[in-house]
Amino acid sequence: MFDYIKGEFAGKSATNKGVYAVVDACGVGYILEILPRDYDLLPKEGEEVKLFSVLLHREDKMSLCGFLKREDRDIFNVLTFVSGVGSKMAITLLNAFKVSD
Repeated sequence: MFDYIKGEFAGKSATNKGVYAVVDACGVGYILEILPRDYDLLPKEGEEVKLFSVLLHREDKMSLCGFLKREDRDIFNVLTFVSGVGSKMAITLLNAFKVSD
């Protein structure tokens, strides 16, 4: 549904449930789950950021995943089409390996 979200980087957080970035795009703060390896590559708060996105729609919630590189997002989509691989597993795999691997 969304190819990317571009706006002002508003913050980041790391919890035991995941790593997240907030992007303020036209006054709306989007929370996107990101790869742990991208956490330190995010810009300073107030600077512009562009995250390639995937909208996840489940029975009980909707969420966004964001990626600094389009290739990471594309591989994420391929991985989640594999039977038994969900979004959490796809993020874990992408974090452990480079796209070229």
